[in-house]
Amino acid sequence: MTELLYILNALNVFYKSCHWRCRGDFFYQDHLLFERLYGGIDEEIDGLVELLIGLTDERDFADAKVINERTQIYTPSYGENNQENFTKALQLENLLLSSIVTGN
Repeated sequence: MTELLYILNALNVFYKSCHWRCRGDFFYQDHLLFERLYGGIDEEIDGLVELLIGLTDERDFADAKVINERTQIYTPSYGENNQENFTKALQLENLLLSSIVTGN
């Protein structure tokens, strides 16, 4: 379940960065869409961390250095345009769903 935390955090970081990096003809629409996508993730991350702390004796997963290192593994590089970033975001969402289904 800790990998789920890192993937979810990577998705949050990627969405926020894409929100800030939007450009082009559909800047405003894409900017708002990425804002909506990252909007509730912080609360989900907080709930997941609290659940993990309650279920395990492990605390290292919640260390800021560990979170940053593990998050970087999953965070994709940014695309050349908004469409590429949407594609990369969907790939990361698929990884998140796969992690939920498999329990990894």
